[in-house]
Amino acid sequence: MKNFFPPTEKHKSYHVRDETLARDGFKKFMKQEPCSFEDCRSSRVCNHIHCIRPGCAHVLHSTGQLYAHRRKHERREHELAYRKYRLAQVVHGRGGGSGSTQDLVHEVTGNGLLRCSRVLYSKLYSKCLLSTVL
Repeated sequence: MKNFFPPTEKHKSYHVRDETLARDGFKKFMKQEPCSFEDCRSSRVCNHIHCIRPGCAHVLHSTGQLYAHRRKHERREHELAYRKYRLAQVVHGRGGGSGSTQDLVHEVTGNGLLRCSRVLYSKLYSKCLLSTVL
C-alpha cells in the first residue's frame, strides 16, 4: 500500500525541515526558487543547500553531505576552543615549572587558516617576552 500524506501535512513537513536546516546553519533552495546568494551558479538550475555560517561559502547538492559538513565546522570550533583554553593556561602560569615557559600557540586567522607561533611567556609578569611565527 502506498504511503499517502495529505498536501497540508506534506507542506508542513517541508517547513519543519527548513527550520531544522536553518538551526544547523544551512539554507535550502529548490530548483524553481531564485537563490538569494549573489552569483550562485545553482540558482534556478538545481536544488541546493548553502552553508550560512560566517566565512563559509560551501554549497551542497544533497542532504547526504550535510552531516559531514556540519561536523567539519564542529571540529574547527572544538579545536579553537581547546587552543584558547591552552593559551589561557600558559598566560596564567599553569604550565608547570618556574620562571618562564615556552609553548606553541595556534590561532585561526580571519580567513580560516591556522597560524602557529612559538611564544615565550614570563610567569612572573604574565606577559609575552618573545613571539615567533613558525
